Amino acid sequence: MKLKNPTVINNIAYLVVCFFCVTPFLAQPKLKPDATHIKAQITLDTISKSIQGRVGILFNATKASDTLVIDARNMTLKSLEVNNLVVPYKYDNKQIRINSNSFRDGANQLTFSYHAMPKKALYFVGWDNQAPNEIWTQGQGKYTSNWLPSFDDENEKVIFELTIAFNSNYQVLSNGVLTNKQTTNNLTTWTYAMNHPMSSYLLALVVGDYEFINEKSASGVPLYNYYHKQDSSFVEPTFRYSKRIFDTLENEIGIAFPWEIYRQVPVHDFMYAGMENTTLTIFSDTYLRPAQDFDFSNYVNVNAHELAHQWFGDMVTAASGTHHWLQEGFATYYALLAEKAIFGADYFYKQLFNYAEELKTQEQSVLGSKLLDPKASSITFYKKGAWALHVLRDYVGDKAFKTAVKDYLGNNAFKNASTKDFLASVNKVTPKNLDKFIKQWLQSDLLPQAQIDKYLKANSITKEWLSIKAAFSIIDLNKSDSCQELRIDFENRSDKVFWLNNLPECVCDFDYYLDYALKVEDHKLLLAALNRVNTLNTKNTAVLKSNLLDYPTVIKERLLVLLYQSNEDLRQELLYKTASIKGRGMHTFRILWLVLSMNIETNPDNLQTLYKELINYSSAAYHPEVRQLAFEYLSYMNLVNEAVKSNLKAASSHYNWRFKSFAKKMLSELE
Repeated sequence: MKLKNPTVINNIAYLVVCFFCVTPFLAQPKLKPDATHIKAQITLDTISKSIQGRVGILFNATKASDTLVIDARNMTLKSLEVNNLVVPYKYDNKQIRINSNSFRDGANQLTFSYHAMPKKALYFVGWDNQAPNEIWTQGQGKYTSNWLPSFDDENEKVIFELTIAFNSNYQVLSNGVLTNKQTTNNLTTWTYAMNHPMSSYLLALVVGDYEFINEKSASGVPLYNYYHKQDSSFVEPTFRYSKRIFDTLENEIGIAFPWEIYRQVPVHDFMYAGMENTTLTIFSDTYLRPAQDFDFSNYVNVNAHELAHQWFGDMVTAASGTHHWLQEGFATYYALLAEKAIFGADYFYKQLFNYAEELKTQEQSVLGSKLLDPKASSITFYKKGAWALHVLRDYVGDKAFKTAVKDYLGNNAFKNASTKDFLASVNKVTPKNLDKFIKQWLQSDLLPQAQIDKYLKANSITKEWLSIKAAFSIIDLNKSDSCQELRIDFENRSDKVFWLNNLPECVCDFDYYLDYALKVEDHKLLLAALNRVNTLNTKNTAVLKSNLLDYPTVIKERLLVLLYQSNEDLRQELLYKTASIKGRGMHTFRILWLVLSMNIETNPDNLQTLYKELINYSSAAYHPEVRQLAFEYLSYMNLVNEAVKSNLKAASSHYNWRFKSFAKKMLSELE
């Protein structure tokens, strides 16, 4: 819904929150002022994409307190007061420094005003293009100080409130409980309050045109799931297991959800899958997909992972990058446990197998690293961390592991912790020596492969996979007789999809497997078979063409190519049949459709219409993945005009660094 008076209302929002950090003198460390409660009033301007406000910080100090240091990047400051008295300060466009001579013993209040035009962390999406009008934040990576004076140190935690005023046609979301909401004319004021302290990187703000569904967990926690108004048909598949995931994790972890409410909200153009802001998970709207796509693309893992972070990361925060696995390893492992409850033990072990394969590949590339290495890869923190917890749980026993996790969380609630703290909790509940576990899983660059294989052999499917891999490793696949020896009865395989995805060409009759997939009507098996064939026989062509519109998007895309290639006489009919497939989750299909249509179109006017639409998919109205695909096709077809170059230049300054790098590279190649 468009605003009735954008010049007056659209550009106003008030936000209440702030953080600061305290840095001691190197020579003689002194006590840090202790922040207790923070308030700020903020205005957001969607035209200039700027932010300004008045910040209030309550803190305790002593005469021995050192300089107060507040992280604030590239801001204009004025009216700094401590206890209503103007105080001197130093500012280098990175940090505000206030000498302790301005403090009194006990309670103090710092207030000041600021203005900023953030390049990071706060994003105004869509206000000047075709994308949905949204404002959202991403603070992880020590970025919050770009838009709000704050602590960049994750060890500095505060309780804060947020008050936001914005046009009543929009939803405004932030951390904590909504304690007050008032509407005057077209302006609504929202007040959010936290009940426990948190690190500043978890601060979040979202403004958008949303609706929501709500329910309660088994323990009574309010759960709010937001969605764009135009995406109502995607609500059920997206949030299908949200409550079940919540109940599973709360039971599995053994500690009640540490906050009073939980919200999830999709945003456009997000640079990650999701972010675990305290009480408010932000995730990419690319996870909003039709129900028929659920088996191939869903929000379940991201949903569970970000929720697990509410305990592991938000409630208890790693003291430094050295202990980052305490957040990502735990979140990955507990997300996998939630998926196990939903999809079963076979799924659980297949994922462990996949994690092990990724870690092995990393190690073979001489990129393996210790879990306690702050510069370790994401694969190490996430997947080696999950494996370490799985092994530890088995070693000490299920009951002892759960008790240790509860002890660790309880002792360090709303504080920061290290690996030593977690291991101390484990040592309390088991007489078993942890030295070997620590050396193998926390301190070594190498994977204990034999140990991994032992655990994988506990499941029939992963055990079978290991035996198949072993068989392939000792034969010469270039010899036909060796291949014949491995022609195993396909229909008796326990996981046919994996079998089909991984068998060498010489072992397989892929046409037979395609026939079988169609017979049993298994979509995952069908996609695996379609990915292994280059052509379609006459019988399969007729069946697949008639059912094309009923398949998930990823199968539609593969089929469109195969059917298009199989018979030139079918092309016009095929493209006409699929011309209406558009919308969320379908953009990649539409781009493919446009390219294939342009390949056979002879009418210049029609061709120009198709061309313009393809160029449009490279614009800022679409997600980087969609834009990149459009750019790649346009380049491949030598159709890069000035409009495409303009979109490329805009993409080269995008906040998604992978997409930005792609655009810069493509621009340089065009020069």
